[in-house]
Amino acid sequence: MSQSPTREELLPVSTGNRCLFCGAADWTWVYLLGNEPDWVQQLDWSLSWHAFLCDACHDLYERGDDETLVRVYLDQPEPEADEDQARQWVRVVRARQSEPPIPRADAVVPGVDNLARQGFTPIENLTGACELAVVWPEEHRRSIPEVRSWALEDEVLQGRLWAVRPPWPGWTFDDVFIYLWSVVDDYQEPKQWLDAAAKALHADESEARDQLERARSRSDM
Repeated sequence: MSQSPTREELLPVSTGNRCLFCGAADWTWVYLLGNEPDWVQQLDWSLSWHAFLCDACHDLYERGDDETLVRVYLDQPEPEADEDQARQWVRVVRARQSEPPIPRADAVVPGVDNLARQGFTPIENLTGACELAVVWPEEHRRSIPEVRSWALEDEVLQGRLWAVRPPWPGWTFDDVFIYLWSVVDDYQEPKQWLDAAAKALHADESEARDQLERARSRSDM
């Protein structure tokens, strides 16, 4: 039996999660799944240590309306599980729930939702290369004190949780990263890679737009 992580290791959580049942990005509750009954351990699949729910699905769950939760899940455009599997998901969440649900405000890094309201997205929700935040144009990034032990171990992030917005008006993050990867992917050495990213992120918009169009045209070939 694997050792369950401690509560301190499970919290705070990233904001970049979705409701387990309806897929909504604006989840509002997190359930810690610290219990592992024997029958759950025998399954050939597992859930993570968290279940994120939106207000609507949280209400259904708390009322015990599992059948409606299953229908909500199956109404997603491309559900990963069939009806029987979805029904078992609900059973597993209930069996593994280890404490009452935690409101979002108590489960995330303090201040991170304020950054989102200002138009900044945590870099960790966009890419695993979180070090990009330290070379992101200063006027297009914000940060707050980090409190998660695993994130504090990354010295490059300077003990901060970073959030960013696209460096050029009208650009989506998809645009930014298609452009950025097309510039930096040839670099293998970490410092060269980060230096190239810094230069790309501070480029003139017309130069960046030209490179984006070239990158898109190559991907269409």
